[in-house]
Amino acid sequence: MIWHYYLKQAWAWLAEHWPYLLVLGFGAALLLKGTAIGWGLSSRLMHSGPGLDVGIVPQRVLGLVLIVFACTKILRSRS
Repeated sequence: MIWHYYLKQAWAWLAEHWPYLLVLGFGAALLLKGTAIGWGLSSRLMHSGPGLDVGIVPQRVLGLVLIVFACTKILRSRS
């Protein structure tokens, strides 16, 4: 039963890294939300003044920071 061995290893890896996977998912959600809002606002607010999309860039940046943080933590734990 080789699949049982790999299932056990996958479960152990998941149990060890679930906080980072949660941060990774949250970062991806922020990045996608900021990007979707940016795409929606870019067409409707093209002629509007600056400052209307203030919350979009920080969401994207925070999403990218969380993704990079989670990936580096996961990759460092492998070595």
